[in-house]
Amino acid sequence: MRSLALLLTACVAISASDAVDVLKRVEKDLADKADAMKSSDLVGYSILTNAIKDLKKYTDDGDADGSRLLVQLLSPANLKKLFKSPAKVDKKTGQVWMGYDWSDPKMVQDWDLHGEQASYGKNGLLVPAAGKISHKAQWMGEVTFSGKLVLGNRNGIHLSMTNGYTAVGSNYNAWNIDLKGPGITANVAAAFSHDYTVTSDGMILPFTWKMLKDRTTLAWDKVEIGTPIPQPFLGQVTICGGEGGNSFKEIELTGMLDPNWIKQQLGLGASP
Repeated sequence: MRSLALLLTACVAISASDAVDVLKRVEKDLADKADAMKSSDLVGYSILTNAIKDLKKYTDDGDADGSRLLVQLLSPANLKKLFKSPAKVDKKTGQVWMGYDWSDPKMVQDWDLHGEQASYGKNGLLVPAAGKISHKAQWMGEVTFSGKLVLGNRNGIHLSMTNGYTAVGSNYNAWNIDLKGPGITANVAAAFSHDYTVTSDGMILPFTWKMLKDRTTLAWDKVEIGTPIPQPFLGQVTICGGEGGNSFKEIELTGMLDPNWIKQQLGLGASP
């Protein structure tokens, strides 16, 4: 259940023992509510008992951050079912890595094209102007999203997250990259080119965007910006076409996958 995933990401910020205590209190509260519903609301009773079963997977073994559950779910066979990328899982932390060099056309099946056709050029996967392509995985807690891109036009949205954060190109006496999103009272901007008369020059720009426990940072070419974030990340990453179309290559994703998303994709247990 998505509410459980949000609860777990919130628990990561405290100690493991405290997190388990919190989950046990929630488990008891749900059990009391389920018992009260048993004779009057079978649907509600069923929903709560399924949630309690999920909680027990964490409280019974102290796996507050879900890393052990992730390692169990992410067997080599299941990784192949989930992703066309050569994905890897760290058996100690449960973190997943996957990379996209587009050497195998099947890799694009890991992405939602939003009605677009997959198209490639010398600089990688092409995303048309005002278009977007989202990675299908649901991440939680922390994720690092990196790669290289060539801008068709420096204006517009170039990267985004489904929690509302965007990396936007703008121009005011210099070309800036702006970080926008919920909880940011003003744009966090950094100049990446003082030649503001240039709109596109074919430069290959490296980027690394990190969603961390309490902040987000974006390294864009030779500059870096960051801002606090009000809540843990839960969502997907998206590559965008800006105002002139962009090309992306050497994309890498590293982080914790939402275990409930994994179970839904594999047809295991109750759907979120």
